[in-house]
Amino acid sequence: MSYVAEVWLSYEICRGSTMYRATAKTERGAKLKAKIAAMKLDVLLPKFYWDTDWRGRPCRYAHEFGILYGIRKPTEREETEGVTAFFSTSLPGTRGFTGEHASAHPLDQSAQSGLESFKI
Repeated sequence: MSYVAEVWLSYEICRGSTMYRATAKTERGAKLKAKIAAMKLDVLLPKFYWDTDWRGRPCRYAHEFGILYGIRKPTEREETEGVTAFFSTSLPGTRGFTGEHASAHPLDQSAQSGLESFKI
């Protein structure tokens, strides 16, 4: 039996895009892979972005997302076709983003409550 390790962004109102996905043979191995990838993303993703305030002066604003990681069992389709592994260090909507949008996730919304997740 194999497990799927995932790392995704979490916004206040919704589940964000998946930034990392990989398979592991054991549950412990999947948790370890997911935690390591979450720590890497915590270092590599930008914390702030530049914009202007109401006067037009440049100022720094913090990105409002959290990084969550978790493991799950592969879906029936993933068991037959295989899991697509990826790792993206670019935020969604920017050049170079190779992650997966939340609406394209293999689990439907009702099954996502069963995803075991941990916050970094």
